[in-house]
Amino acid sequence: MLHIQSILAVLAVLLAVAQAQVGPTIFSPAENSTIAPNSNLNIDFQYQNLGAGNYTLDVSFWQDAAATQLIETVLTGHSLDSGSSSGTSIAFALNASVSVKTPGSLNETFYMTLTEHASTQSNAGVTVQSMPRMLHSGAMTHLPTSLSALLLLGLLVVGYSSL
Repeated sequence: MLHIQSILAVLAVLLAVAQAQVGPTIFSPAENSTIAPNSNLNIDFQYQNLGAGNYTLDVSFWQDAAATQLIETVLTGHSLDSGSSSGTSIAFALNASVSVKTPGSLNETFYMTLTEHASTQSNAGVTVQSMPRMLHSGAMTHLPTSLSALLLLGLLVVGYSSL
């Protein structure tokens, strides 16, 4: 019985360590949202309170879900509110929002990550990254205006000819 309790205790410690290393949680934009290239994007997120110190944020866009093929990092070193490690009511997470301009070279499907950098009294430097958020750009956003009008005109002609 003691053996099972010690295994459960080790698993509980490993689970707590694994949960402590999760990066920011992205609330907005929603998964699979349509994002236009070269537009302003408002990002709402939550990041961990690791104690008093300096917190910064990076926003990157990727070609793949594994976040290995970088499209562009659009924001680097954006200051976030410091956490707190004293008092009777400590928030384990803090909410924030940031606005960035999306890259013009977005694929049909792409991914966004938020990277939090924290330098606190107890940790010299902690870096955690969010799960990649899948987004996409609409196919019509890649077409020039004149080509879009030509496509619409062609569809209208085909539609009327079938009547």
